[in-house]
Amino acid sequence: MDYNDVKLYEIASMLSPSVYETIFYSQYQGRSDKDAIILDDETFERCYVSDNVYKNFLFSNSLRLGRSIDYIGLSQMHSSIIKEVSISNNQVKIKLLDMALSSLANTLVKMKSMDVKLPAFYINIIFNNVNYYSNNYIDENEKLIPTDESIINSVYIQDQLTFVNEKYIEMVISTQSSQNKLLRYMIFNCGSVDVMDDAKDSWKNTFRNDFSMLYEYFINVRKSNNLMIEGSACENIINGYEKFMNDFIDLDDL
Repeated sequence: MDYNDVKLYEIASMLSPSVYETIFYSQYQGRSDKDAIILDDETFERCYVSDNVYKNFLFSNSLRLGRSIDYIGLSQMHSSIIKEVSISNNQVKIKLLDMALSSLANTLVKMKSMDVKLPAFYINIIFNNVNYYSNNYIDENEKLIPTDESIINSVYIQDQLTFVNEKYIEMVISTQSSQNKLLRYMIFNCGSVDVMDDAKDSWKNTFRNDFSMLYEYFINVRKSNNLMIEGSACENIINGYEKFMNDFIDLDDL
């Protein structure tokens, strides 16, 4: 299957039944029966495919997505806190506090009895040449409703790339606030996505020696596994990293 110029509903699994409207966003805006509840089992079954197919879609567009693929597309930023949203000209910048990385750092300090002060770990996702951006909720009739409410301090729940070609990237991010448990959906159509990884510098300035490279190991694990990065998962990542480094050192000695 050629994954270029393909809409998400043709190749990817759902975030949840309610995000159906965002997946069909372009078509939904032009429908004459917008007030109808479009979601139905037959269409859901026809559109749903496995996570592996979605991962193939991402992989086939990895050159186009660049380094941003290490942070978006597979909900790697799940549980992060949205600290700032900056909108200027045709750019939208989202500053995230990476809670999964914070959990890893706290676990590492506890496991190794380190006496260090942990910084905040920030990731900035930057949408360039934005053609369209909105924040939305889904009403009781499954209609997509734009909203101006703030998403500051909301939790980044999931994301999904819905369309990628040489000109455009479309993406949906679902968020949840502590005040309102209903999901909100940020929709983007832009020319490119960049990432400013301040967390990497913060990590390496904090863990300068044996665990400096744990950051890269963590990024790769998070990108390749659908993990909740907390508790025992953090311990497993740290143990896996130490084993990896020991095996690497042993190979150098051969």
